[in-house]
Amino acid sequence: KASARLLASAATYAPPQMTTMNCRHCKAIDSVTPSGLNQTGIIVFIVLLLACFPLCWIPFVSDGMKKMLCTECGREIL
Repeated sequence: KASARLLASAATYAPPQMTTMNCRHCKAIDSVTPSGLNQTGIIVFIVLLLACFPLCWIPFVSDGMKKMLCTECGREIL
């Protein structure tokens, strides 16, 4: 029963969602994708790593702590 549940959850996996934003560098209205951690995410990771090791994974799953990159020019959208 547990393996069927695991297979069902694997079948419904979706890659990170792309959202539409305006790039202030190339002025493109294009899709952007989350990539890595931004500066806040890195700071939170280090603090949690030192203060409470079991929770240090949180910045990697929080969308607010990820960099958003333009698919046209590759620069970070702030």
